[in-house]
Amino acid sequence: MDNADNNSYPTLDQITMTRGRVPENTAKHAIQVQDLGVVLTDTVILDSLSLEISQGQWVAIVGPSGCGKSTLLRTIAGLTSPSTGVITWGQPSAPRSPLAFVFQDSTLLPWRTVYDNIRLPLELSDGRHSAQQTTVKEKVKEKIQLVGLSQHDMNKFPRMLSGGMKMRVSLARALITNPAVLLLDEPFAALDEILRQQLNEDLLRIWATSRTTTVMVTHNVAEAIFLAERILVMGGQGQLLADVTVPFTYPRQRALRTTLQFAEVNQQISEILFAQSRTDTGK
Repeated sequence: MDNADNNSYPTLDQITMTRGRVPENTAKHAIQVQDLGVVLTDTVILDSLSLEISQGQWVAIVGPSGCGKSTLLRTIAGLTSPSTGVITWGQPSAPRSPLAFVFQDSTLLPWRTVYDNIRLPLELSDGRHSAQQTTVKEKVKEKIQLVGLSQHDMNKFPRMLSGGMKMRVSLARALITNPAVLLLDEPFAALDEILRQQLNEDLLRIWATSRTTTVMVTHNVAEAIFLAERILVMGGQGQLLADVTVPFTYPRQRALRTTLQFAEVNQQISEILFAQSRTDTGK
């Protein structure tokens, strides 16, 4: 996008949005969630949630704290067991590891160098990624370059890295196995706004090289709009309030954030969240 004021952007009333259950998608699915329910310590976190995510799609999930966003992501990843419902995985067109998960904290092992942290998934794999050390080193170098780190960073320990660099290492570790699905749980929440936007742009650049199916949880509506092509807006107990199709094409440049159309989509989603907040307060 060379011109941030491009008049080809759609107006607010042209933005596609559905409320409630996500409609069937005719594209090949990477993930299907059917009537998912999660109950933890007698508390209903998710209740009869259904959605479909197509292969290669970038989906963001937004909603208030406690609405079940992270629980949904963890359940998709198999880190939390569903109480009811079914999660079905599509078959990727090429052999790839099923998924990778990036947490809000970088979760780097402090006694391992950047190189050793990134290659850890290859060590833990069941043989699918067995390779000579020279091959592993080349894979690590490739991912370090991809996430915007220097080869000189390979021998550093996590204590020597800034917060942004730690998240880049965490992302490189997630990508080392070439996953079919990338799950991101608020990975940039602890970063300042400028660094967050820089990492948003880097993440889009990385995604454009592989079109990996990506599902990201965030509290930041502007971040969701800038990155995703679909935004799922959640309310209490995992209620799906809206499924918003983001009207901007890729690649997306920083100037997009300053456009009127971007502000309109932001207002649309924020109003849904404000309305839900008022409803919850009135209960």
